[in-house]
Amino acid sequence: MQIRRYQAHDLNEVLALFQQTVRQVNIRDYSTAQIKAWLGTDSVTIHQHWQQRLLTTTTMVILDGQKLIAFGNILATGYLDCLYVHTEYQRQGLAKWLVTTLEASVSVTQYTVAASITAVPFFVAQGYHIIRRQEVVRADQVLTNFFMIKTSCE
Repeated sequence: MQIRRYQAHDLNEVLALFQQTVRQVNIRDYSTAQIKAWLGTDSVTIHQHWQQRLLTTTTMVILDGQKLIAFGNILATGYLDCLYVHTEYQRQGLAKWLVTTLEASVSVTQYTVAASITAVPFFVAQGYHIIRRQEVVRADQVLTNFFMIKTSCE
């Protein structure tokens, strides 16, 4: 397995991985209607938004051979924006590898994340602390997540 910077040609694989992970992993903690709202629509505009988002932040992907199996990104502020691992590769240390790599790429005093219900235990294990519960409305669905912080010396 290898980790490398995101490249523009990775977009379709990243989007497929995002959709697959939300549908198969996050369904444990969110309803079908919430999952549908989380995934949103699939359009050229959405693809352009994702591409800009991934190219303008530090975005890393993990490959198993030629297969893209994980990705994550972090803003210069230390905000972890995305972190997704293929369902068949969960609990193998890939998310930890991504987070460690992403955190090392920015020089900040603290890291933050809006973690899904599903991801909270992972982030707690990485030294993050829950600050508050949040509710985000998408397509008339309320999605709960948790704003979490980790100081860079932890």
